[in-house]
Amino acid sequence: TREWAMFTGTKGPNRKLVIVAPDFHNTYSFTKIAYKATATELIQNEKKAITKLADYNLLNTTIPQLMSYSEHHIQTHDLSSAGNRSSKLEDSHINSLLELAQKTKNAAMLRLTSIYKETMDNYREIQMDLDKRLPNAMNRKLQWLISSIDDQSTIETVTAHGDFTPWNCFVAQNQLALYDLEMVQENMPLGYDAFHFVIQNGILVKRASWKSISQEIMDVICPALFSGDKEKTREYLKLYLLIN
Repeated sequence: TREWAMFTGTKGPNRKLVIVAPDFHNTYSFTKIAYKATATELIQNEKKAITKLADYNLLNTTIPQLMSYSEHHIQTHDLSSAGNRSSKLEDSHINSLLELAQKTKNAAMLRLTSIYKETMDNYREIQMDLDKRLPNAMNRKLQWLISSIDDQSTIETVTAHGDFTPWNCFVAQNQLALYDLEMVQENMPLGYDAFHFVIQNGILVKRASWKSISQEIMDVICPALFSGDKEKTREYLKLYLLIN
């Protein structure tokens, strides 16, 4: 008997039907089927990302093979069979991020990057709508964050996974098997994925304090991605927090 599973998706604009099933050789694959236009865009972005990342011939990162694709669906092979999840940002994660940064690194004035423009447009929309769901304290912190960032400064940008977390990758034979690539985006601030990994895992899994999370950032990410430059690490951390 061949086992298979189906997930009907989380309700919302990004909702997708996900099917995990084997073929006649017992090789498992993941199939995503979009319900709505926004989910269709994510599927199209994942297909584009897989194609582009494959062209980089990455040595430290394994990505899924594209098995079939249409406007509304994508099927990729399963990467999990020989891997293990790790909730710690290990050498395999760092080496994967450094390699991708080396392949895609660029420089740009912050205010001219698409992600900064999009972020500021979203912020202005929130301010215009006077959304009551946004606590006053959070709004004040956002205002401080924006005022503390020099949008005319030149930043280092890289291609980012966009949802780089312990539950979207496996460590296997000193490589990182990376999947769920629908949020991949070019020209993101250096360190975005690493910050996302530590912060999301710290908040959602460990329920850690900000003091503990920020210490991990300085102990692990600062020396690995920013050559031990704490001030630079803090500036790029601000960009991550603003975007999120």
